[in-house]
Amino acid sequence: MFRAAAAVATCLALLAFGRSSSLALSTGLPDGRAYELVSRYTENGLEKGLDGELPNFALAATSGDAVDWEGVGGCCGAGSGAVNLYRSRRTPEGWQTGALTPAPPQPLSGFFAGQEPVFFTGDLSQTIFTTPAPYSEGVRRPAGSHANDLYLQGPDGRLTWLSQGGTGTGEGPYSAELDAATPDASTVVFSSAEPLTGDASGLKELNYPPQYLYLRDHLGDVYAEATTLVDVKEGQLISPYGGILGAGGWLKEELLPPDYQGTSTHALSENGEKAFFESPPPRTELEGAGRPHLFMRDLELEPPTVEQPRTVEIDDASSGGEARYEGAAADGSLVFFTSNEELAGASSANELYEFNTTSRAIGPDQPMSVLAIGGDEGVTGVTAIADDGSAVYFVATAKLPAPGPLGAEAQAGQPNLYRYETATGTTSFLATLSWPDVNQCEPDCGHGHPAGLVAEPDVDRPAYTTSQPSLPGHQPGGSVLAFTAYANLTGVQGQAAGAAAVLAAEAHTGEHTLAVSSTAGFAAGQHIAIG
Repeated sequence: MFRAAAAVATCLALLAFGRSSSLALSTGLPDGRAYELVSRYTENGLEKGLDGELPNFALAATSGDAVDWEGVGGCCGAGSGAVNLYRSRRTPEGWQTGALTPAPPQPLSGFFAGQEPVFFTGDLSQTIFTTPAPYSEGVRRPAGSHANDLYLQGPDGRLTWLSQGGTGTGEGPYSAELDAATPDASTVVFSSAEPLTGDASGLKELNYPPQYLYLRDHLGDVYAEATTLVDVKEGQLISPYGGILGAGGWLKEELLPPDYQGTSTHALSENGEKAFFESPPPRTELEGAGRPHLFMRDLELEPPTVEQPRTVEIDDASSGGEARYEGAAADGSLVFFTSNEELAGASSANELYEFNTTSRAIGPDQPMSVLAIGGDEGVTGVTAIADDGSAVYFVATAKLPAPGPLGAEAQAGQPNLYRYETATGTTSFLATLSWPDVNQCEPDCGHGHPAGLVAEPDVDRPAYTTSQPSLPGHQPGGSVLAFTAYANLTGVQGQAAGAAAVLAAEAHTGEHTLAVSSTAGFAAGQHIAIG
């Protein structure tokens, strides 16, 4: 699991590069690359506005034909000269730029009066903004309350008010914070202390008020009332301290991302039918709040039945222990979590579990049941989970009875990296890491949280799995893990100094048979991909 990132060129204009099919475009450039100037803006044949400004960030569309970026200054239809979001698109006439940040009905002022993009669809056709400006007749927040609402900007530029509900008035000093959205932005999960549905009641009155967790299907395809309360069971709020999607950090201000010091990857399934949440939220340092437990809101079941309740208790909420969301398959079929509650016959150590949310068996995991997968001595943490849920990589100090590469064995008391395959229920030993791999103090040790390959949030871990489901004749998703490590895991001399591999002959472009002088860590007959 990982968060997509885009790099910005270091020169004073935004550039795009790709492989060109035209030799004329790539003459003199290496590897057939052709560079295009993206952010140049002209008006009446003259340079205007943002030409030459360094963008704050750039996010490219999956097609490569559009780039979103932020810059200070007004041009291209922007409503102000403050920080604005711009979109540059490739057209037959070259790259054209237009402003995306909506123009507020009245000028905004103050540090908390920004309008920030918080979500983009892959093709950049839709963007979700958080803003204190009212763009709907139903929003009448008190002036100066710094209360933000969420709006979806569609391909035509029109705005849809997302943070509303059947009983919400949009008149109180309530902010809404985006927790997640489906890839097509048709369904969103957001947090707010405002009662937006008939069953939204029972939050405690605190200086930092707890928040309700809502799901909104703004297209109205799932429910007649498009906003649904998530952290509720049998018509009652699960905890007066609210809930949080996945194991996201406890949000106290709009500037924090939903996974601040926590994990929320795939906590909303890509089809919008399953939402995994903790209640009460973790790190709620309030007397009487209790420990966090994990639940699933199954929005596919309408109406709920006795056999399949709409809100499913994933761990044992009646215990004195706790559970922590670690991730899930993109379709919501499997959810992974850690707990000290001795579930499924496991010990009271911090054990790793999977819960099968479907009506079919997945490997040894039976329908709607929990399975311990990390051994009986607990885990140090989770490193990565394949998007399709086919594999989970974790670190444990226990020496598990799992086969290793070329007969290698795990070392008791050391940080051992393992892979669990959900389809077969088998665990494999991969390598013994070094302690700096799992507790080096970037980015989170200063806050007392795990770092390195078991960091929170999961998007800070330097580890990435293959993310796509398997194709015919190919290995399944999650079969490959790329990660950084301090330890020399292959035995190649000089690796610590930066050597990647030792070849007996020079490697050339194209398909060739390569002679490898050092095969430590590789099984005989396996392919080695270079480049």
